[in-house]
Amino acid sequence: MIKRVLALTVAVLLALGSLCAFASTDKLEDALEQLNFYLTHFNTEDYKSEVDLSEIANAFASLGNSGMGFYVYANVMLLLEKGDYRTAAIVKTMLESNEEFSNSLDDKEFKEKYPSISGVKFLLNYVDGRIAENSEDTEAAKKCYSESGGFFDSYERLLALSGGESEEMYQRAFSHFTSGEYEEAYKLFYELSESNYTDSASFRDTCGKILAGMGIDPETIIKGAWSEWTDKLPEGIDRDKYEIETKQLYRSRVKETKTDKQKDLKGWTLTGTSEQAGGFGEWSNWSTNEVKKSGTREVETQQVYRYRDLEKTTSTKSNMDGWTKYDSKTAYSDWGAWSKWSTTKATKSSTREVQTKTQYSYRTSSTVASYSGWSSYSGWQTSAVTANDLTDVQTRTTYRYFYFKCPKCGNHWHGCNNVYCWTWGGGCGDTKNAIPESSKVFIWGTTPQSQMNWKDWHGTGVTYTTYNGERVFRSPGAPNKSRTEYRYRTRSLVYNTVWSNWTEYSDSSVSAASNRQVNTRTVYRYRDRKPVTTYYFKRWGAWSEWTASKVAANDSRQVQNAVWYRYRDKLKETLYYYERWGSWSGWSENAVNSNANTQVETKTRYRYRAK
Repeated sequence: MIKRVLALTVAVLLALGSLCAFASTDKLEDALEQLNFYLTHFNTEDYKSEVDLSEIANAFASLGNSGMGFYVYANVMLLLEKGDYRTAAIVKTMLESNEEFSNSLDDKEFKEKYPSISGVKFLLNYVDGRIAENSEDTEAAKKCYSESGGFFDSYERLLALSGGESEEMYQRAFSHFTSGEYEEAYKLFYELSESNYTDSASFRDTCGKILAGMGIDPETIIKGAWSEWTDKLPEGIDRDKYEIETKQLYRSRVKETKTDKQKDLKGWTLTGTSEQAGGFGEWSNWSTNEVKKSGTREVETQQVYRYRDLEKTTSTKSNMDGWTKYDSKTAYSDWGAWSKWSTTKATKSSTREVQTKTQYSYRTSSTVASYSGWSSYSGWQTSAVTANDLTDVQTRTTYRYFYFKCPKCGNHWHGCNNVYCWTWGGGCGDTKNAIPESSKVFIWGTTPQSQMNWKDWHGTGVTYTTYNGERVFRSPGAPNKSRTEYRYRTRSLVYNTVWSNWTEYSDSSVSAASNRQVNTRTVYRYRDRKPVTTYYFKRWGAWSEWTASKVAANDSRQVQNAVWYRYRDKLKETLYYYERWGSWSGWSENAVNSNANTQVETKTRYRYRAK
C-alpha cells in the first residue's frame, strides 16, 4: 500500500512538471538554501525553529519536474526525523534509479554552492546506517556511517557508536588530517588500521596518496627505510626530520668521425671534402619505366611475376565483406541449458521445451500503537501548562516596563495627571491638558531590567531607556517586576493495523487466513535448440611480391608478369668527412675527466629516511 501511494505521488509530480516547466529559478534556489541550512545546522539548539523540513519538501513539490528529485530527498530526511524507517527504506529506492539526478548533485558548481547537500550515494549509506542503528545492528551502522562522507550527523553517530582509546587516537589523527599534517595523520591511521578500527585503513590510504603526490614515500615514515635515489628532494623534506644522503654521478660522450660519399649526412657535421675518379655508380631501384643504354649508362632488365591464390572460409554469418558466398548447409544444435525461472510466459515449440510451477508469497497483519506528529506551538500565555507524554511545554521569563502616551502627539512620559507634554521631553508643548492616567501602557520584554541601560529622565527621579525603538520607563514601585509565560504543543496516540512486507515467492504451498494474505504466480523456464547454418565463401587473396621465378596459373591461382629496368651511371666521386658527438653514456659513480674528444656532465642525487 505504501509503495503504491508513493508511486502515485511521483505520478502527480510528473503531472505538475508539465504545468511548471518554467518554474522560477529563484524559488528552487530558496528551497535549496533552506535544505542546505537544515543539513548544516543539525547540531544547534534552534535549527528546527529556523526551518521546517515538511515546508521545504512542499516547496520542492510545487516546482514540478525541476524539484521532484529534491522533494524525494527531503522526504527521506523527514521520514528519518519522524522515525519511520520502513517507509524511508522504500522511498530511497526512487533515488537509487535516478542517475540523472545523482549526477546533478555531483556537479562541481552545485557542490560548491550547497556543500551540505551530499550526493545520492552518501545519502543512501546514511539511511541504511539509521535503519541498522534502529535495529541495534551496531557494526552495520558504523560501516554505513563511515561510508557516508560526513553527511548530516553521520560522523557524530559514528563517534557515539565507537568510543574508547582508539576513538581518542582516531580523533587526533582526523584533526591532523583536516589541518594538512598528513605525515602525523598517516602514522596514527596506520596504527589504527592494524586493528581494523572503523575506516582508518581508508584514511591511511588517502594520506599515503597525498604524500606520494607530494613526492614523499609513505613507507619511509613508518619503517624508517631509505627512499629511492632522486634528483630532487620533495618539498617538506628537511634535515630536522630526515637523514639525507647525497652522491655525485658522471656521464660522458666521445667525438666520432666518418668518411662517406653522401652529402649532407643527417646528424653529422661536415669538416672537409676530397674528389677522386670513379667508376659506375650504384644501381638504381628496379622500375617498370623503360630505360635506354648509352656510353655512360649501363642497363639491366628482368622478367618478373606475381600471383594471388583463391582463398576459402566458412562462417555462421550469411554475408562477409569482400567475400563471395558459393554454398551453405543447415543443421540443428543440441538442446541448450535451462533458463532461470521467470514470470514471463514461455510458449512450447519445435525448438523450445517449457516447464512451469506455482509459487506462493504471503504477508501477515498486526496492530501497532504510535504517536502522531507534534502540533505547532501555541502562542505565549501566562496560564501555567503541565508537560506529559502528549504535551510538550516551553517557558520564558518576561519583564515589565511602562510609559504614558500623549493623546495628541503620542510622546512617551513618566507620569500622568500633573505631567504635561512639555517640549523639553520631546512633546508637543500642550501645557493645558495633563497626561491622563488612562494612557498608561505596560510593555513586557525578555530583557531583564538589570541589563537595560537606564538613564535619568531630566532630573525627575525616574529612569528611562529605549526598548524595541520605544522610550520606556522603570517602575519606581516595582523596578524588577517579572512573570513566567508558557507555550505548548500536543500529539495523540494512534492505533493502526500494519501488514508485514510480502515474503519472497517460494515453492512451498501457503493457505490464506484472517491475518494472512496469499499471492500466487506461475513461473516458467525453457531451453532452446537452434538451427545452425554454415555458409561457404571464397575470394582472391592479396597479390604476392614480384619475383624473378616463373609462376604458372591454374584454376586456384592468377598470375601477372612484367619487365623491370635498372641502370647505373659513370660519375666522379666526392668523399665527405664528418664528425659528431656520440651518445651519452649511462650515469655512473666513477669519475670521468673531460678533454677535446670527451664531454662530461655531472649531477647530484639524494635519498632520505625518517629519523
